[in-house]
Formats: sequence, C-alpha cells, structure tokens
Amino acid sequence: MELGMRDYDRFKEIFDNLSELKGEPYFKALANRLTVSLKVDTAWISEFHNSTDTLNALALIHKNKYYKDITYSSRATACGHVLDDRSLLKIEEHLLNDFPRSKSYLGRFKPQAYLGVPLHDLDGKLIGVMAVCHSSRLDFDERSLEVFRLFADKVSVAVQKYKREEEAKNKELQLKGLIDGIQDLLINFDKEGHVIMTNTAARNHLFWQQGTEDRASVYSFLNKKDRSDVDRMIYKLSKSKDQDSFLYFPEDFQVLSAEGEALDVEGTLNRYELNGNWYFTMVLRSTVQKIQAEKELRSLVDRTQYLQQELEEVKVTSQLIGESTPVKMLWQDIYMVAHTDATVLVFGETGTGKELVARQVHQISNRKSKPLVSINCGAIPANLIESELFGHVKGAFTGAIADRKGRFELADGGTVFLDEIGELPLEMQVKLLRIIQEQEFEPVGSDKTVKTNVRIVAATNRNLKELTQQGEFREDLYYRLNVFPIEVPALRDREDDVLTLARNFIQKFESRMGRKMNELSIVQKKALKSYNWPGNVRELQNIIERAVIVSRDGHLDLAQVLGLNGSNSVEAGQDDPNVHQEKVLTREELLAFERRNIIRALKLCHGKVSGKGGAAELMNMVSTTLSSRISALGIRKGIYEKS
Repeated sequence: MELGMRDYDRFKEIFDNLSELKGEPYFKALANRLTVSLKVDTAWISEFHNSTDTLNALALIHKNKYYKDITYSSRATACGHVLDDRSLLKIEEHLLNDFPRSKSYLGRFKPQAYLGVPLHDLDGKLIGVMAVCHSSRLDFDERSLEVFRLFADKVSVAVQKYKREEEAKNKELQLKGLIDGIQDLLINFDKEGHVIMTNTAARNHLFWQQGTEDRASVYSFLNKKDRSDVDRMIYKLSKSKDQDSFLYFPEDFQVLSAEGEALDVEGTLNRYELNGNWYFTMVLRSTVQKIQAEKELRSLVDRTQYLQQELEEVKVTSQLIGESTPVKMLWQDIYMVAHTDATVLVFGETGTGKELVARQVHQISNRKSKPLVSINCGAIPANLIESELFGHVKGAFTGAIADRKGRFELADGGTVFLDEIGELPLEMQVKLLRIIQEQEFEPVGSDKTVKTNVRIVAATNRNLKELTQQGEFREDLYYRLNVFPIEVPALRDREDDVLTLARNFIQKFESRMGRKMNELSIVQKKALKSYNWPGNVRELQNIIERAVIVSRDGHLDLAQVLGLNGSNSVEAGQDDPNVHQEKVLTREELLAFERRNIIRALKLCHGKVSGKGGAAELMNMVSTTLSSRISALGIRKGIYEKS
C-alpha cells in the first residue's frame, strides 16, 4: 500500500538532524525516535555476528532509558526467528510464551507485543535486526508496518557504515601493532620536521620534552651537528627524482637518549609521497645492539608505508556512493568475484573510480587482512618499473646500495592493483604473465626465484583488445587479465547519483574548509544533472571543491566553475533542452579536451605541477602521472604561461 503525506512526514521526522551523529550516539538517537514514532516502550538495533550466532545491541532504549553492552544468542529467540525467515515478524501479544528464550535479554522489560525486521547489505547478507516491543497488546496496522520497513532500509545503510568505520579502526590498530612491535626506533615526520608518528621503542628510548612526544620536533633529540646532517639529507631527498629514496645516516651520527646521554646510532632516512605531500621516516638502531639485517629493516619500512597509505584510503574513500541501477549492478559484480582468487580487469573512463572498485574487491575478499599494494604502470619510467615490481639485490645497478623488495613480494598473501595496465612496457608484460601463471619471479640482479601468492586486479581506460591488434599489448596477457571484467559506469550514465555525490563532496569540503554552504537550488540541481561530466566523478569532486573555494555567503557559484555563460547556463534560468544534447566524442576530441583541461589547470596554478597548490593537486592526480600526460600531449611551458 502507498503511504500518505502524514506517514512520509512521520518517517522523515525520525531521521531529521541525525547526519552529524556517528556510531553509538547515532543508533541511540535512532532507537529513541523509533519508540516515539511507533509509541512503544522498547526499541533496539542489533548487529549480527554469524561466526558466533549472536546479536550485539548497538543501542537499546526502554522508556527513555539507554542500555548498552547487551549481547544475546539468536537461537530460538524472536530476533533469531526474524533472521531465520529473513522476513518481518509481528507478535501482538504473549511474546515470552511464544519465545521463552527471549527472556534472557527482554525479561526485565516484561514485553507482550513484538515487531522485528532483518537488516541486510546490498548483497543480501544478513547484518542485524531492528526490533520494538511493548508491555501490552498492540495492533500493528499496515501503515505502521510500512513505516517500519522504510526505517529498516535506512538503518541497514547506517549499520553498513558503522561496520566500515570499525574496519578503519582495525586498520589503525594493525598499523600501530606493526610499528610498536619493531625494536628499532621509528620516527615519522613531515617536511617541516613535525613528528607525526613514533613507535614504542622511540618513545621510550629518545629524549622528549615531557608531554610533547606526539607533536614534537624531530630535532628535539638531536645536537646541532646532527641537526645539520638531517637538514642536508632532507634537502637531498627532496631533490631526488626517484619515487622512493633513502639515505644512510653518517657513521658518527648520534641522538640523545631518554637519560640525556649521547647514543651512537645507525640507520636510514626514507622519503615517500602521500596525497601530494612529502613525508620522511627515520629508522634508527644502536650500533651496540644491532639486531636486524638491512634487508629486513627496509622491508618493515616499506610495509609500514603501504599500510599507512591503505589506512588513508580506507578512511577517505571507503565506499562507492550511489543508488542508481548501474552502481547496483557494479556492486553485484564486485560481490560475485571478490571471494574468489580470479584475476579482475576493471575498465572505464578516466575519473570513474576504478581504484575504488579494486579496493572494494580486496576489502570483501578473503585476503583483506593482507596488504593491498598499488602501482601506477604509467607513472614509473620504463627503466625503473622492473625493480619497482620485482625488487632488486644490492649492486644490481648504479644506485642499488641495498636489497629492496618489490611490490609483488610486499603484497604476498594480499592483492596487487596494477593501474593503467595498458601503459606497461611489452618486456614487462612477459614477466607479469609469468607471475600470473607460475606465481614466481626473480628480483633484478638475482638468479634466485621468489615465490609469491598474490591476487591481481588491473585497471585501464584504454581498449586493450585494440592494443593487442596493434601489437602494443600481448594477447595472451590480455586473456589472462580478462578473466572477470568489471566495467565502471561513466557519471553521465548515473544521473540519479549526481546530486547524492555532489552533496557528499559539499559536506566533505565544508568540513575541510570550515564553511557552511546553502542547500542546492532547483536551478543548480538542473545544472549538475544536465552537465555531461566528461571527467566523471573526479571532475565533479574538483568542480565542487572549486565552487566551495569561490563561494560567497554560502552560495555555490556553479555557473562560474562549470564554465557556463548567460546564454546557455541552466543557472542563468534558461532550460533549453537542445542546449544539453550529448555528443559522442572521438578519441581525437577527447585528447583535445584533456589537453585544454590540463592547460587550464596549469594556468590556474601559475605553471606549478606538483606539491601543494599545484595542478596535480587541483586535478586530483598523481604528479608523475600528470607530468607524463603533459609530455604525451605536447604541452610546452610557453603555452600555459601565456596570459
């Protein structure tokens, strides 16, 4: 039956003003509003743990009193019946007579009537139960049941979000456990020398001003001479063109111990890039108590770096956003292949979120507790990519001053994500084929075969079939990668998701910039939905970010950032349907569009490519990838420096 306006208002009131709440406060508020809406004594939302066949109440409200830490078995209870039948259960009276085992968690409330409904994710997997009960008989009319079902759909989404947040916390604990278990002193800091992270050994054995360990300066435990050495090394690493660089500390390098005494140490200073910023990891060990070989040391540093990057990605882009039919079909493909070890080929236009799809495949798979290691095949020079993928031994080439593990060895037991696979050189394609077939390789300069157990997910925005016909991509590798293809839909094919994504990005940049934006107007919504979005979700994110930056008094100036003028702008009030007719672009037109877009970004950033305020940050691209595209498209300095 259809609900009337009063029923929809009733449903809407439940969720009003809850968007700022998270975790326990969110579920507590939901349960409380449910008791008020349905006029019942008790309401609760439980998370289902299939491995133990138990339910854990995320929030339980009884007559305005909040109860926590309630865990109960699902067997032979009313909630267990809901899970077994996967359907709504209503009992108008005599609840405890029908389900006596429910007394274990409901007995104190003396309930008679009960109403429960299962919660499940997009794949249909049971994730919990939402239920209410009352101390006297209740006649549940069909309108109340419909409101209850609608409520359950919303709560299912909230429970899934809660689970994702718990996964992020677990990743953080995993990272902390890893670095705290290392006996060497690990200090992670930014380019200004501000300490971001230390392990237990560093906190216990180095000299810190009391109470400032977490945000201290890296120079606090160094004397004047050694500070100069660190400054020199930071400067040298910052100028290095190698993607991953490190230097050894001088032989006479010292630090101040916790007792204030000079301590002779050896170690390395490592540089890496994350989200467009340079970070450094100092790894120190006493020369008197050398307990690890350099090979193991480098491995631990690399693993810490990858886990930190993975943690950042989980927090920032933890979920595909959208409820449109193409996105639901995309989720079906992800769930279908995730629990297998099949090789996956993700394809789609630039900016559609192919890496996010790869991360979802990994997070749902049985390999989720192991690393997901990403590599952009188009961003690494051809002469370095073999070492990057397979590692090298000391002396393998000029500059190879120590053994170094490659991405495939670091990802053992986990997943390797190969982005822009169409850019992989032909000679590397042969070795990748061997990895897929034999799960083994030799590091550069070594005759020792290394076994590895990895799952490969590759991504491309190019037509690999055409590349095989042109001799630019091996046909046997193509068929090995194309075991399970997943196409990521373009944003123009997800019109129903545009406004949802836009609101999500507005909230993100509101929080980041400390601003408050007005609600999107009808005209602005039409402008967003009618735009073709050739750059897909990435372009939408960049457009919203620029709109928030140039906003005044909370108003988003979409006309300016979308490049619409008064004659054809929906925001100008003209809604001519002929203006927005879509045109299929040829490859030449797409390349021309990409070239114009990069030139425009370079002009806005005054020619700066990488770093904070550079074109790479503005376009949400890896700086090396942008540099590669600038070179490939023949964009010279004189072009974008013209006024």
